[in-house]
Amino acid sequence: MENQDGFEQGALTRIKVEHWKMLNDYTHGGIIQVKSRLNYETIEPNYQPERISRTLTASAYLSFLAGIGIARIAESDEVALKLREAYSTIYKKFNHPLKILEAERREAKIFSPR
Repeated sequence: MENQDGFEQGALTRIKVEHWKMLNDYTHGGIIQVKSRLNYETIEPNYQPERISRTLTASAYLSFLAGIGIARIAESDEVALKLREAYSTIYKKFNHPLKILEAERREAKIFSPR
């Protein structure tokens, strides 16, 4: 996908290399998953709204990149443009998703010795 015209070379690979471990910490037995369920008295979901928001925004960005890549492979500039317009309309008021992923990664390191 990264070999398509108009797609930044290595963008997805760079995101994966830099953030993959942290993203996995949200699943199954990952440290963020475990920490977000432990309270002093119970074991139950206890996700902070800010963390949920950051995760959804970052996920939307990764989905957007994948959609643009698929549109490029299908040689559909029309679909790519519609995706870009929709994404920009929805997320114009938010921080850049890569900054959000970086903040999550820094926070994850606080909880994990990796």
